[in-house]
Amino acid sequence: MFRLLYAYNGFLNSSPNISNTLSAGAIGALGDGLAQKLEHIATGDHQPINWTRTAYCAGFGLLTGAPLIQWFRFLERTYGTKHNASTVAKKVITNQLICSPSLTAFFYVYINICQHYKDGYEAVKQNSITTLKREFVPSMITSSFYWPTVQTANFFIVPLHFRAVWNSVFAAGWNCFVSFRGHSK
Repeated sequence: MFRLLYAYNGFLNSSPNISNTLSAGAIGALGDGLAQKLEHIATGDHQPINWTRTAYCAGFGLLTGAPLIQWFRFLERTYGTKHNASTVAKKVITNQLICSPSLTAFFYVYINICQHYKDGYEAVKQNSITTLKREFVPSMITSSFYWPTVQTANFFIVPLHFRAVWNSVFAAGWNCFVSFRGHSK
């Protein structure tokens, strides 16, 4: 196991965009799989896993993995590398005000594109608007409790090259929540 972690650490350092993209894709699939299981438990409906839906969520992870590591690097360049309360607070606030709402909105639009692309642009647009109106604010309210805590620890203790992975680990829970909300109703 230690060798695997050592190899993964090397992969993160040598190919951060590829490694974080692949990690985020796997986490996206995992989060949706968990969401589907929770939906089945909540409704008592024991349907098989919808692999198309899981593939959509994996695709979202694949699209966001590399940008996240670049985002964390941007925050590092903008606010510096110190691990004091002031620097960490700036990073957390910036992340919560810019990255979190952007990724949440992108997720809901992306899922609507995946689900309604055969119906044409207007259907995608209308479904995206409806979903955003219904889900964005509740998701952001929940996000304001979850992600600042995760990111505070991320910016205080996690080395830069591991931050997107740390983010991805906690994104499994978040993706589960967002996927559950995005596919419910």
